[in-house]
Amino acid sequence: MPLKNTNLQLIKDFIKHKKDEGTLSQQTIKNYTNIGDNIPFNILTTQPTIIKKLKDLYKNLNTLLVNLNLVIVVRKYNEKETDKLIKFRNSLRDTITKKRKDDLKDMNDDLPTYETIKEKIDNLQGILYIVNYLIFFISLRNADI
Repeated sequence: MPLKNTNLQLIKDFIKHKKDEGTLSQQTIKNYTNIGDNIPFNILTTQPTIIKKLKDLYKNLNTLLVNLNLVIVVRKYNEKETDKLIKFRNSLRDTITKKRKDDLKDMNDDLPTYETIKEKIDNLQGILYIVNYLIFFISLRNADI
């Protein structure tokens, strides 16, 4: 039996309900509408199908998580099962946290030391020296120049 409601209609119903409670900001409403309009499958379909389609659609983990969160809240509002989706979301959060830690660790290895930057600035001449000195030592912003 096909599901008749479109994602946009499901999200509008959810937004209307939450608006009446006064729990959504205008930006959240706009975000939910944009995300829901771009999900190419029915939110009320089976959980394994949703997980598979989201994985296929979005390679960026943060984008995947945002879309998954919307699917979960709309499904909860429509009293549909969300247990597998929540389990997937939790594992996704753990993966994102681990990836961020690894990325920060890699970035810290690549950053130059204070002494290295100071040395490079001292080797500059003319206007490059003046501008970089002001930015680095006086905290002058690009917008201030």
